[in-house]
Amino acid sequence: MTMYNYSQEPESITVQEGYHQLIITYRWYKLNYFLTLIQGILCLAAFIQLFIESIADRPILEDVKNPIIATFIVMIMIAGGIYFIYIGLAKLLNKTTIEVNPKEILVRIRPLHWKGQKDIVRAAVQQFFIERKTKRYKGHITYTYDVHFITHSGNYYTLIEGLNYNEEAQFIEQKIERYLGIENQPVSMDQTHEESNAEKYFGG
Repeated sequence: MTMYNYSQEPESITVQEGYHQLIITYRWYKLNYFLTLIQGILCLAAFIQLFIESIADRPILEDVKNPIIATFIVMIMIAGGIYFIYIGLAKLLNKTTIEVNPKEILVRIRPLHWKGQKDIVRAAVQQFFIERKTKRYKGHITYTYDVHFITHSGNYYTLIEGLNYNEEAQFIEQKIERYLGIENQPVSMDQTHEESNAEKYFGG
């Protein structure tokens, strides 16, 4: 796979660099995330209407005779609508901030709660690398990119995942490696856990 030298910040990334700290901020926003939010709102509105009808003793699910069970099913559907609204808002509003200094690497996701917060001891990190993940849905193939790091003990962990473009992942990897003085070295497959539909390569 071709490697590139990315010195210019991608549109979704901002960088603040000083002598004692490097701060990389990745903005999740993509226009199509509005669709997830709209779908969640429409589903929630429909399910709330069903719930209101259930309170009024109207049949809401014709195949379910027990009104208590029917109401319970609708409440689960409402929770699902709220869940998709949350996902839509998170993907539109959230930013991942990677704070790097000579002693540690901190990963924070704000403003909405999301998994992926990390406190990493710099001394434990040996190398960074990129993993490309393939997703197939109804004949369409899409890729996302994760940036991982390998520890001196040979284990690897995720620094940031779900990046939309290769250049975003390579920019983050290269920026951190250069700041910390880590020389880019190949990672053999036996150094990492092999995963299906994943391809590991370097962007340094």
